[in-house]
Amino acid sequence: MIIGEGGERAALEAQVARLGLEGRVLLPGHVADPTPILARAAALALVSDFEGVPGVLREALAVGTPVVTTDSSVAVREIVTHPSLGSIVPPGDGVALVAALDDWLVPGRARPTPVPQPGENAAAAYLDLFDRVVLDRRVKLAA
Repeated sequence: MIIGEGGERAALEAQVARLGLEGRVLLPGHVADPTPILARAAALALVSDFEGVPGVLREALAVGTPVVTTDSSVAVREIVTHPSLGSIVPPGDGVALVAALDDWLVPGRARPTPVPQPGENAAAAYLDLFDRVVLDRRVKLAA
């Protein structure tokens, strides 16, 4: 499944038809909330040549979906911090990409433990900080 919309849609549709993959490759276009799709995916593949900070990797890992990604940004290794989360391959290396996908698509392969997104628990942590400050102050005043 390829979610999203872009200028290559017609070329992708033509390639899917040419290869006879109409029943296997889905192109739903723009999806407002991709989280349920990511959660059901066996793996997420991000095969860009260049990225800034690829948030889609964080989104996939947050729901426990392994990632196969090209080394397209310095941020990739900051997100995919351990081989248990996914595979990083060189841009343009189709052989490495296929090998990594094959590895993650083995039936029964364990999925990564979900990785919270940065700041996901920020509000709770901030409230806990206030509770600790108030408790410390009460203890000091009582002493």
